[in-house]
Amino acid sequence: MEDIEDLLVGSISGAPPGFRLPLTSVGLNPKKEKKKPPLNYANTNGFAPKIPGTQTIYIKTFGCSHNQSDSEYMAGQLSAFGYSLSENPDEADLWLINTCTVKSPSQSAMDTIITKGRSSKKPLVVAGCVPQGSRDLKELEGVSVVGVQQIDRVVEVVEETLKGHEVRLLNRKTLPALDLPKVRKNSFVEILPINVGCLGACTYCKTKHARGHLGSYTVDSLVGRVKSVVDDGVKEIWLSSEDTGAYGRDIGVNLPVLLKAIVAELPSDASTMLRIGMTNPPFILEHLKEIADVLCHPCVYSFLHVPVQSGSDAVLSAMNREYTSSEFRTVVDTLTELVPGMHIATDIICGFPGETDEDFAETVSLINQYKFPQVHISQFYPRPGTPAAKMKKVPSTVVKKRSRELTTLFESFTPYSGMEGRVERIWITDIATDRVHLVGHTKGYIQVLVVAPQSMLGTSAIVKITSVGRWSVFGEVIETIKGRSSKTSSNMGTLSIDEKCSPCSNACGDGCESRVQEEACDCEAGGCCTGTTIKHSKQMESEITTEFDNKQEQAEQSIASWNAMDKVLLGGMLEMSRFQGPSSLKRKQQESSSPLDSLSEQERTVYNVIKSKQDMGIWSRDLKRETNLLDNIVNKCMKILLAKKLIKEVVTKNKGKKHFMAAEFEPSKEITGGNWYVDGSLDTEFINLLKDQCFKWIYKMRVATSEGLSDAIRRSGIFKVEFTSQQIEEIVRALVLDNKIEEVNSNGMGEFDYIPVGKVCYKCISSEGKGEPKLGAMASIPCGVCTRISECAPDGVISPKTCIYYEKWLDF
Repeated sequence: MEDIEDLLVGSISGAPPGFRLPLTSVGLNPKKEKKKPPLNYANTNGFAPKIPGTQTIYIKTFGCSHNQSDSEYMAGQLSAFGYSLSENPDEADLWLINTCTVKSPSQSAMDTIITKGRSSKKPLVVAGCVPQGSRDLKELEGVSVVGVQQIDRVVEVVEETLKGHEVRLLNRKTLPALDLPKVRKNSFVEILPINVGCLGACTYCKTKHARGHLGSYTVDSLVGRVKSVVDDGVKEIWLSSEDTGAYGRDIGVNLPVLLKAIVAELPSDASTMLRIGMTNPPFILEHLKEIADVLCHPCVYSFLHVPVQSGSDAVLSAMNREYTSSEFRTVVDTLTELVPGMHIATDIICGFPGETDEDFAETVSLINQYKFPQVHISQFYPRPGTPAAKMKKVPSTVVKKRSRELTTLFESFTPYSGMEGRVERIWITDIATDRVHLVGHTKGYIQVLVVAPQSMLGTSAIVKITSVGRWSVFGEVIETIKGRSSKTSSNMGTLSIDEKCSPCSNACGDGCESRVQEEACDCEAGGCCTGTTIKHSKQMESEITTEFDNKQEQAEQSIASWNAMDKVLLGGMLEMSRFQGPSSLKRKQQESSSPLDSLSEQERTVYNVIKSKQDMGIWSRDLKRETNLLDNIVNKCMKILLAKKLIKEVVTKNKGKKHFMAAEFEPSKEITGGNWYVDGSLDTEFINLLKDQCFKWIYKMRVATSEGLSDAIRRSGIFKVEFTSQQIEEIVRALVLDNKIEEVNSNGMGEFDYIPVGKVCYKCISSEGKGEPKLGAMASIPCGVCTRISECAPDGVISPKTCIYYEKWLDF
């Protein structure tokens, strides 16, 4: 299909009428609605006969924070127009899928959800980088698409798609406005895109095809957005782009200019924090000192994501990364020296074409030297249309081995050891997956988990670190910091690092005496002001005590004025409560007691994580990672929970893994393997027999549909056990991949005369083509359309490691 701008595919009427949306305030993420009863849409071609703007939309987002921001903008416009938003795909009238093209698995995930949507007969709109960068994909046929620079027209696309039209809006235009309506996934976090595209030309990158060349928003428009979201109560602002460091080079400014303008608008009490997004090394080398100044500001997290991708200059050159490993080290060393408490995250691609053992050893050496607290490790995936896709590949077994080796090294680091007992200021913005802890971050962006009421979301607090884990630390709240609404008036251009990093800044260590002394803090307006808060809390305590004494005195005076009858009645009530109250209270407590009441904090944390996984359960190794507790503590908690019958161990398709689930749930087919598995073992005898019978019946019938095969095999009486139509469909698809049969569409003539026109059916292929898997077809089929994808697991019986089709697709 050709690109069509402002034209409905297959429509005679031409372009839909344009309109302007009201610029409303930013909304909050909608709560899940109760499931609605299904409606009968007879004679409506599957679409709901509803007034435009009243339907329910399900939005699924893949990829980076920039994609998340785009989804929030699209959700805001749809909500402003009257559409309802739901997190339940089943109750939605339309699915909006925002896609990512960075790696093959992310695009495969898109293919999977599109397939599910089609099978559920849901109207689909696909947005994001995949349709923008690969507009002729077969998977996008028959669905509406909206490009990355057309998100401000998503309402038009959704409206026409619900009418049964197919719409394509992919042509590039000016950048979408920043003041569009927005529904944030986290109401306390604003993801602010500062530019789109980049100036690089990395040989492996598909995102450049979608996001294009650098396009920056003006400083004034970004500062205006910052003012607006701070007034809305946002507590964290994430600057996002494909390369933050390249900002402004197309409009005559640079990143430090923007950062200084933004921090000047942030509250001076640091109640709203700024997080600078990912930046590649080439574009910050000339601004390192200025970037360090900004990172030292009390309102800016001392954290930066700088991807290195490889420690070998030869590999970096093949990637066309435009820097050397030495220049990357300069970035890390300079920021670490100039910014107290600085934390840097990085990325590594294992197995880039041409990477030798010596090249990989240099990467390992680099990671081991700096022991980064966060390293995103991925295997190389050839993306269609990129130069790297044509380069000679490293064998997949070598790539996987290197990935495992580097992951093992990274997981051996203990970046947070020694933090126990430290007092830190944190900013709390989220709820942990265990639903018990709240998630906060220190100024160095270290994740801190605290047990606190949800009313503390969006606040800042002083905490004492009580224990550390591999991925985060645990803390105990000492004091909540009250925010102020004033803006900072400091001039970033005239302040040195020492002036901005006062003794009261968390990044400067533990030297802030005002945190522990009950006297006014001597820091300036940009400091922590904790001492003032503690003093204020003491003053409030004194006022509350005085008020209580006054009320008690008034009560005593009131009782003194009671008559004799009032006192007799009161005495009788007290006497009854003395005899009946305690026993009845004790009885109620006994009746309401449950095994959950006696759980310790650590046991409850483990239980809540397991329960949150519902019918999917959780592998014991993943449980230890998510709870952030030591192995022996998790093992002890598991024994207690099993003894109390709050959880259970379930049999999965991979017997080597211990899988646990809350007692009230039954395991899903995804972990048991469904009908293909018996007691955790793959029933290969049944699979082979069913495969053989399907092939024989197709040969005998010449042309067969999956339904016809099911009926014929059932009538034959060969199988004593029941099988499903879905199993037959999976078997015939496997036979197609094995090149035993072929999938064709009926034309209603000749051998197809008894099959409706267009119906999918199967027939045996000629003998000369038998036996050899179709490598050409597999070259364009990612895992996302595999019929067994729901049963595939990284270390399962069915996995990329054991799948012949996956290996041959990679080697193609």
